[in-house]
Amino acid sequence: LALSWLRPVRGAMLVPLSDLPLRVSGRHVVGKTGQPVHLACVNWYGAHMEQMASNGLNVKPLAAVAALIARFQFNCVRLPYSLDLIYDAPAQVPQASSMLAANKDLQSLSPLGVFDATVAALTSAGLLVVLNNHV
Repeated sequence: LALSWLRPVRGAMLVPLSDLPLRVSGRHVVGKTGQPVHLACVNWYGAHMEQMASNGLNVKPLAAVAALIARFQFNCVRLPYSLDLIYDAPAQVPQASSMLAANKDLQSLSPLGVFDATVAALTSAGLLVVLNNHV
């Protein structure tokens, strides 16, 4: 997955753990100190769809995707999911060997396990995660 044409954006910074939890003050999102926090988010879809895993895990390792998001100075990821991950999920991601081709360590996990690993990789890279239930 070559993204050499994509240039880092300016202005977004990773939110330090010491600034969490975030809250709203008027029209601003602020950290623990009351200073405004600029959220620069990307959307990473897929876990709410029939494939039950975020897109791109067939071509890039999970940690590499998380690092790339942070490298381009985004500080949060909107991560849609479906309740099917919990209530109707099969034992493995459908077509796991192709859907998770670049992440062999995830292929034996349940869809919820893959989702948990995705959240863990994103937060380990210093990114905030906005969970979005798509029922």
